[in-house]
Amino acid sequence: MAAKNEARVKFTAETTEFNQNIKESETKMAALRSELKLNSEQMKTSGVSIEGLEAKHEMLKQVLAESENKTKNLSDKLEAAKRIYGENSEEVLRLQSKLNNAAASQENIKRSIQDCTDAIDKQKKKKAERGIAEPIF
Repeated sequence: MAAKNEARVKFTAETTEFNQNIKESETKMAALRSELKLNSEQMKTSGVSIEGLEAKHEMLKQVLAESENKTKNLSDKLEAAKRIYGENSEEVLRLQSKLNNAAASQENIKRSIQDCTDAIDKQKKKKAERGIAEPIF
């Protein structure tokens, strides 16, 4: 029992910075998602524009950067757990699951960025064909 408590204390001490970084990234991503939601609602109201899509693209890139930061910190925390608790411990399995979910989320963000890039290109092409800058509903 003492060894288990000692391991928990050591793990907590070694991962404090990772936890702070993860929490900070999650807070920033929540704020950015809120901005993305506002951007989406604005585009519903005023129509899809190149400027709106470019703003969305920029926000998505920021979300991706924070997601990558979170994933790196989770990975570092997982390595610390493996070292302290052992490869097959409950803590390692829990953190591995969190890391997998974070990586999957990161892939979704990358796909959203690509979709946004495609939409921007499509809007620019339509604008060039029409020679005007009107929103498309």
